[in-house]
Amino acid sequence: MIIVEIQPEPHVSYSLNGTELTIGDIIVIDLEEEQEDTQNIIDVCEQDGELIVGLGNAYVATIVIPAAQYELVDTEEVDEYGNPIYNYVKKPLDTETVTLYLW
Repeated sequence: MIIVEIQPEPHVSYSLNGTELTIGDIIVIDLEEEQEDTQNIIDVCEQDGELIVGLGNAYVATIVIPAAQYELVDTEEVDEYGNPIYNYVKKPLDTETVTLYLW
């Protein structure tokens, strides 16, 4: 994961276990589940002393998940004209391409 510190410390605590990102020991985000066909940006903010996903009083972290990548896979089947049939299969998320901005 790419870590970018926007402001000097202190920052919220975070940990990455597989594709699950935990922020502040409260919010757990499965990055694989949140990955879309376009870039997905998730904001974590402080609101009335609590961490929330979405907009609040102050930014704590911003997570930028890159667009999903697909590969063409041969199904080893053919259509009625004898042409091979292919499927697009989503590649697993590479967490090294996710950026975590710490405010």
